Formats: sequence, structure tokens, C-alpha cells
Amino acid sequence: MGEMAQQAANMQQFAAGIQTASQVMGGIMGGGAIQQAAQMCALAAINAMAASMKSYVVHGAYTVCEYGSRPARLIVPMSHGVYLREKAQLNKMDCLPGKNVMSMGVCSAGYSSICAEQENAKNEKKSFSGGFMKSGEKQKAKEAQINRATSSVTICTYMPLTAWLETKEDVFVDGKEALLNTSYLICRKGGKVTILDDGQYS
Repeated sequence: MGEMAQQAANMQQFAAGIQTASQVMGGIMGGGAIQQAAQMCALAAINAMAASMKSYVVHGAYTVCEYGSRPARLIVPMSHGVYLREKAQLNKMDCLPGKNVMSMGVCSAGYSSICAEQENAKNEKKSFSGGFMKSGEKQKAKEAQINRATSSVTICTYMPLTAWLETKEDVFVDGKEALLNTSYLICRKGGKVTILDDGQYS
């Protein structure tokens, strides 16, 4: 049995054990709210275990960027001919903006550098040399800072720096390495795009 198949079997056994335990606890404690709480704990444990396991990514998976405002679907417009749970499986090269990687809302990648500039400006005001700036110069500097801040938050458009990294090197989909839920992309704007959900069950 392969490593990923073994992990899936272990997770199913774990889920069955947790479900049995929650039913027993509910029966002992009088059911109702306690059984629901036990089931919620079981679900949280299953989700945590699933997140730590590697899995293949399929059409409809969710991606997220550290600078994006929301998750987005990962799309494969035309199947590579390999399916998992009746969904098209993705490969390393499924990383094209607008075709595979959709907009993740509003991008704040430039905003972090603006925050650093603001902190530096505060520190400069406190310093001896910052006190000699004329009021007109201060106003111009403040306006420039506001203009940079408002122009730094834009609509997310993934700008590929690489193909997907940390893919499954010994499994191929249409001649290219299979995409895993632990794979990631790097955007030219500095963001790291990761897989939030592999899409197999959504």
C-alpha cells in the first residue's frame, strides 16, 4: 500500500473510532448537547489530521494568498485525462493567472511596505533632523505617503514567479508532476499562494 493510501486508511480508522467514542459519550452523558460537542471535537481532530496529510489536488480546490482578501477556486479548464473522485486532477504547470489561478480578492502586498515607511517617518519625526523640515515639505511628504498607500492596495492578479513547488515528483498527470495540497506558488508581488482545500470533497 502506498504512503498516501496508508494515510487515508489511517484517517478513516481514526474517524470511525472518534465517531464511536462520541456516540458512547452521548449515551453515557444523556445525549443532546454533549454528543454534539463530542462530534464537533471529533470533526476538528479529523480536519487537523487531514490538514497534516498530503493529498492530490483536483479541479475546484481552494487557494489562498497571504496578501489576498479571500480564497479562490483553482481551475483546470480542460482535463489532463486523470480523475480523482470524478474530478480532474491538476499538475505542476496548472499555474496560469486567470486560467488556473483566479483572483484572491484584494491584494495588500504593497501595503506592508507602506506600513514600514510610516513607521520610519514616525521615528524620523522623533529624531533631531526630522524637526527641521518646513511645513510645506511636511505636507507634500504626507500627501505622497497617502498616494502610495491608496495605490498599493489593488485587485489580486497572480503574477507567476515559478510553477507550483513541492509537487509529487514520482506521480505524473499528463507528463508533469502531480499537484499536492502542500504545494505552493510564489507571486512576483511577494505573496505565497497555498492550497487551502484539495477540492476532493467540496
